[in-house]
Amino acid sequence: MTFLRRGRAGALLAGLVLSFVMLAVLGARAPGAEERGSVGPPPGKPVFSFLLSDPENVRDFREEFALDRREMGRVLEIARREEEALGRLYAGSETIVSAAGEVPVERIRERIARSGYNARVRAVAGATRAALLALLPPGSGARLDGWAGRRWTLESRQARTENTYRLAATGVTCRVYATWYRGYTRYEVALPHQKLKFDGGYRVRISHEGQSAWAPVKEVGPWNTRDNYWQSRRYRDMWDDLPRCVPEAQAAYFNNYNGGRDQFGREVLNPAGVDLTLAVAGRMGIKRKLQNRGVIRVYVHYPWVQR
Repeated sequence: MTFLRRGRAGALLAGLVLSFVMLAVLGARAPGAEERGSVGPPPGKPVFSFLLSDPENVRDFREEFALDRREMGRVLEIARREEEALGRLYAGSETIVSAAGEVPVERIRERIARSGYNARVRAVAGATRAALLALLPPGSGARLDGWAGRRWTLESRQARTENTYRLAATGVTCRVYATWYRGYTRYEVALPHQKLKFDGGYRVRISHEGQSAWAPVKEVGPWNTRDNYWQSRRYRDMWDDLPRCVPEAQAAYFNNYNGGRDQFGREVLNPAGVDLTLAVAGRMGIKRKLQNRGVIRVYVHYPWVQR
């Protein structure tokens, strides 16, 4: 359930968001190396749209709360509305980032802060939790939080332990999360370093479960614009205390790295390190899966990278 450059308002969630819009923003933590452990998502982090995009988590949630099919459908609708609300917030923040031009990053951070982006993200999280509790038996708050904490810990541990890369004479291959977006051309990908777009001529190979496709890099994103995570720490422009092939957005999302925010001070809402257009996903045979799940793990081969 990706929210990049799309999304419609949900009437139920929109009303709940208004009631939570004054939630306090959690204090950001200073940047540091990726944490080794995880005890669940930070309070106020919207996680249900991500967790409930995984069929295994959907089955586990239904069993945990003994829901019938109709009730589970309502749960998934709430998760979808969270995803759409987050999409609107992200799109609004992107207009601030893209309109800034050559403005220093500090000025962009100030504009993001004045927009109330992070407070609104937490408002969405509170609204989603309230909507879910309205469907569950009275007194389910601790169980709901416990379920989210357990599943989040599993997802975080899997991201950490399965994050691998391979070096070869022809480049490096990283395993990262992918989302989809509507590109400026039909067939392209985005990587979070502006040099690739502006220099031009870069191509990557995307692979998932035996299917692969080459595609040109023609856009910057997701999240950051100077995160060349495919390089070794020595040549990484920012975030050089992170391991190779760990995007800053992934560390921020799962481990609260940089206070859970990107270089512009935005709460990171998914762990993606690459964006694909649906034409690229279609050539790989994963278009429907990527649309339904929103975030999936892929291998990306960067042939220009030296050891």
